[in-house]
Amino acid sequence: MTLDGSPSRLPRAGRALLYVRLRAQCLDRTGGDMAEFTVEVDAVDGGSAVFLRCRGDIDAHTCDELEKAVDGTLDGGVTRVIVDLTHVGYTSSRGLGVLIRARTLTAAGGGRLVLVNPNDVVRAAIDVLGFNAVFDIAASDQEALALLSA
Repeated sequence: MTLDGSPSRLPRAGRALLYVRLRAQCLDRTGGDMAEFTVEVDAVDGGSAVFLRCRGDIDAHTCDELEKAVDGTLDGGVTRVIVDLTHVGYTSSRGLGVLIRARTLTAAGGGRLVLVNPNDVVRAAIDVLGFNAVFDIAASDQEALALLSA
């Protein structure tokens, strides 16, 4: 999907319309079925970093699961976090809020949060809200690990 002009310049009604289009695009791709949301936690670099591998849509009904995974990771003392969005078809603004909070908490602990491989729908949501200037986004696991080490 291509947006004309800067997403931040879209009027509020335009943003709402884009949200509806993105959500419809996601439902069209999945046949309207809402997949179960899961987060798999994989420690890397000897446990100094963690991949949160998400699968399914991140929305008002599922973002609590992501938040629990983030909190569990941070409570365990890990502040270098990679959120793998490869298998996420859609995220709501509330889901992005969970990721913003995670980024803030990792930075406060001296760490970093990197998003990996968001699809076009998720990337458009990030861009429309202006969060592309906030998140480190990588195209692959290797690139994300390199960003954590930088």
